[in-house]
Amino acid sequence: MKIFITKIIIILILFSDGALALSQEKIRTLLKVGYLDNLSPLVFNNGELKPSGMAIDYLNQFGENKNFQFEYFHYKNKNELCDDLESGKISIAIGFTQIANVEYQLTLPYFGEPVFINCKTTNAREI
Repeated sequence: MKIFITKIIIILILFSDGALALSQEKIRTLLKVGYLDNLSPLVFNNGELKPSGMAIDYLNQFGENKNFQFEYFHYKNKNELCDDLESGKISIAIGFTQIANVEYQLTLPYFGEPVFINCKTTNAREI
């Protein structure tokens, strides 16, 4: 009887460790970010089409705190960026400040420039 109970305890421990590891693993929400690299030092390319700058650092820190992961897409002009934002190909756009369309939500400015966020499923003020 002791051997039977010991085997059951060992089996439970083996399976509970896996379940515990899965429950502790963070599931990160992937957001696609479009950017223009013409707003140095806020957003610029570092030579490898990988974005750098204060806005990128800010967004990455926000993602760490709120459990988001970002995939970045470089755009050469604002029109293409806005088209993809409106079509849903990207969720967030950064790297520009002049917007005629008032349906977009902007964060409060820092260093005189806002970080642009468009969240169709979530109110940006709640994030």
